[in-house]
Amino acid sequence: MSDDAKLPPETRAYVDDLHGRLDQLDLYEVLGVARTVDRKEIKRAYFHLVGLVHPDRYFGKDLGPYQQRLEAVFARVTAAYETLWDRDARAAYDAQLGTPAPEESRATAPLDPATAAKRREAMAALQARFAAAPAKAKEHTAAAARARAAGDLSAAEASYRQALVFAPHDAALQAAHAEVARLVAEKSVVALAAKAAIAERLGQWEQAASAWQRVVLARPDDAAARARLVEAMFRAKKP
Repeated sequence: MSDDAKLPPETRAYVDDLHGRLDQLDLYEVLGVARTVDRKEIKRAYFHLVGLVHPDRYFGKDLGPYQQRLEAVFARVTAAYETLWDRDARAAYDAQLGTPAPEESRATAPLDPATAAKRREAMAALQARFAAAPAKAKEHTAAAARARAAGDLSAAEASYRQALVFAPHDAALQAAHAEVARLVAEKSVVALAAKAAIAERLGQWEQAASAWQRVVLARPDDAAARARLVEAMFRAKKP
């Protein structure tokens, strides 16, 4: 699979379009709103776009050239929101823009019908994905709850992580994911400690030292683990 194929086609089309015109658009155009909208609409437009182009949505994926484009688009969208959300900053920006005359040309050349249609289709597809996000988040959250109830913490953590892709600002979801991630990490440390203890009983002191070292990294305040690490390292060096 190519790097750009890891982005939905409509997202690629939208990012390509906006990234190619960032220097030509004013902040209202970046957010896709009129200059007369209120702060509520500005906030709504911003969080709509964040849900579509936030780089964290594609965390861990090698997006090739789209990684840089996403970051540039997200940075400009955020800058537009921060300027237009602040009343004083918006007033200063509006004064800088001035009042365009009716006959004043736009920053970009008129689009041919085919290109305009493609852009409308891309935005419609993006909006459809955004509208489906709450249902997707709920679906993954339910899967996480089932996995946790069954004792499969790794699957629960993965499902919560997927839910956050569709609801990145949900505080309750963030807390649930953090809790399960902590339990997964704790379970891993317990397994490492057991592995280290078995290596000790078998006299495999290098393996024991390696396992205890990982335990100490995860539990820096565990004095008992540090003591056993020191003992294992000492025994591993003895002829």
